[in-house]
Amino acid sequence: MKSFLMSKLGIAIIAIVVLGGGYYGYTKIKGTATVTPQYVTAKVARGTLVVSVTGSGQMTDSNQTNIQAQASGNVTAIHATNNQKVSAGQLLFEFDTTNDDRAVRNAQVSVTSAELQLQSLTQPPTTSTLLQSQNSVAQAKQNLENSKNNLASDYNTAYNDTSNTFIDIPAVMSGLNTVLYGTALNKVQGDIDAYSNLISYYSPNVAQYNISAATSYQTAVTAYNQNLADYKNSNVYSSTSTIESLLAETYSTLKAVSVANANAKNLLDLVQNVLQQNNQKIPSQLNTDETNLQSYIATINSHLSTIFQIVNSLQTDKQAITSASLSLAQSSAALDQLVAGPTDLQIRQQQLSLTQAKNSLADAQANLDHDYVHAPFDGVITNIATKIGQPAPATIAVLVSNQQLAQATFNETDIVNVSVGQKATITFDALPNVTLTGKVSQVDTLGTVTQGVVSYNVQVALDAPNPSVRPGMSDSIAVITNVKQDVLTVPNSAIATKQGVSTIQVMGTTGMPTPVQITKGLSNDTETEVLSGLNEGDMIVTQTVTKSTSATPTTGGGLRIPGLGGFGGGR
Repeated sequence: MKSFLMSKLGIAIIAIVVLGGGYYGYTKIKGTATVTPQYVTAKVARGTLVVSVTGSGQMTDSNQTNIQAQASGNVTAIHATNNQKVSAGQLLFEFDTTNDDRAVRNAQVSVTSAELQLQSLTQPPTTSTLLQSQNSVAQAKQNLENSKNNLASDYNTAYNDTSNTFIDIPAVMSGLNTVLYGTALNKVQGDIDAYSNLISYYSPNVAQYNISAATSYQTAVTAYNQNLADYKNSNVYSSTSTIESLLAETYSTLKAVSVANANAKNLLDLVQNVLQQNNQKIPSQLNTDETNLQSYIATINSHLSTIFQIVNSLQTDKQAITSASLSLAQSSAALDQLVAGPTDLQIRQQQLSLTQAKNSLADAQANLDHDYVHAPFDGVITNIATKIGQPAPATIAVLVSNQQLAQATFNETDIVNVSVGQKATITFDALPNVTLTGKVSQVDTLGTVTQGVVSYNVQVALDAPNPSVRPGMSDSIAVITNVKQDVLTVPNSAIATKQGVSTIQVMGTTGMPTPVQITKGLSNDTETEVLSGLNEGDMIVTQTVTKSTSATPTTGGGLRIPGLGGFGGGR
């Protein structure tokens, strides 16, 4: 046994046993791991959503604020004089409101229009509207039926026109053959050669006319014979494709016969002209043949025109059927949608349009409010720098007061939402238990650039003085830029957005979440307003946690190799 253990084979077997036994024992103890998702949920509720922007700075030791113009246009009224005491909220200056008044009126019209459209969208259709839509479907069906009947009638007409062609064309072909290959001029040769010989001395190029007439005639004969055979193999009940093919073939044959007649007449016209020019006698047969050819040409042209018109009519009928089918599909879809009512997407889109209209109205109203400049707090007005009728400078006047002033800088992204008069909260590093309130009294028009970063100073007048707050103390100012009450809000962690579409997992009756598309409104760092897609009381998933579990481990049954004792097992 010792020599076996010391041999290479023994060492290899022992290594396999140790490794295999270790792995086997590990899996027996560890068991099979499974992953079970756990959902953190929250109930959708109504509440107040507050949006704010934050900046940091210091308490100022100055007791004056620059009153700045936030509107463009000329000053129309000044309600204060230098060194006059004024109260918080007192009207100081007015700007021309013509354009801003118009913007507010237009925005209000847009809001009313969006509200009416939403109301109309969510109401059931009126009897009149429903009847009108049903009549549109009925009319579209009738138009489609009429178009199909017109096409069927024109196929009959097409076959009849083809039949009429083969009533006249045999006589034309026979007459053309007589003109070219009859022996009216002499009994020795055909008339085509006899006519050519009459002027060959005076006009050697008559041979070309002779060849053209003969060649085009043979082309016409070949086309006519094949066309006639195809016509005989068809009837008025043939398939539409057969009739269309016959119609196209007949049109092509008529053109070939027309060319043959034209070339024959060109030959006879040349003969007549040359004989006249050389004072030679013109055979009476020439005049007869010229008259016959003219008659043949008129007959062929008449049939060509008829066939051309019916081909166009068939094409028009097909287009009419396509148009009528599309119209029927559209009117049927409109009726189905009218009966079914608006989709959730349509309602959400209209709700979004209403929200956008209200936002535009709020912006227009804010611009109008800027046309009236009020005192941000009690104090004495000084340094009035404008007159009635003049555009106001950046700083209209200065307000001096004993009120405490906090100052902070804001970045260029946040400053666009900050304006004079907005409420703010102020906290201090040195006074962790003190939180004061105030209103924005000044916003810098021009920013300051530091290492490529643009910042703007904002000054806030405290609502009430606090003896613990001293000039120079570090402060943090949160300016409230928007507040919406009684709105549906959800945690931001619950929203997933992909390619512009936002969804939330809503817990179903089975205990499993289902993704639901939503329309988002206002949001802050923690919460978002939901305009559509959810209802108050819905349970939503705010976080998914995966938890690993193991199967119960087994014992005993260690690895055994024949000839050796068991490993890892008991007796």
